[in-house]
Amino acid sequence: MKKVLVIFDCFGVLCERVSSVFLSRHCDKEAIKRLNETLVIDGDMGRISRLEFMSALSRETGLSVEEIENEYKSLSIPHDKLYPIIRKIREFADVALLSNAFFGHAEMIIDGLGIRDLFDKVVLSCNEKMIKPDPKFYEFCRDSFGKEYDEVYMVDDTDANLAPLPDIGIIPIKYIDHTSVETALKKYL
Repeated sequence: MKKVLVIFDCFGVLCERVSSVFLSRHCDKEAIKRLNETLVIDGDMGRISRLEFMSALSRETGLSVEEIENEYKSLSIPHDKLYPIIRKIREFADVALLSNAFFGHAEMIIDGLGIRDLFDKVVLSCNEKMIKPDPKFYEFCRDSFGKEYDEVYMVDDTDANLAPLPDIGIIPIKYIDHTSVETALKKYL
């Protein structure tokens, strides 16, 4: 039997995108670009705390930290049709979550949705000081299992995050909906 690892992104795959939707609701295009190049990267790289991240958003939007937290929670809409598929994948593969996320954000989502048990490992950018699409981040996740795999897959909704994968031996799966994962892994399911 082949040794398989399937890695899932969080935002846009396990649930709806959160930060990008929030920013589009409260900021103009120029501010979104600036925040994505500064605040979001600083948060995802773990250079600032969750409170510093939320406080900066508060200053930018005029919303309180509590209002931002509540809106972030409300935007965390689950893609729950995917979860039974991940449970089936766990029968034949190791499963990891690999996400760009600021401190506490991905944990809030996976714990709030009750899906932590779907993953053998949770690897977050803020903890590892690396972000997708850096190939080293994917390799770190794969190598953290301490095993050699015959096949490694990465499920992500962003083309830029999928682009470097073939060069490092990871098979990209573009997430559109749960059926895109089923179709890509149908030989196992």
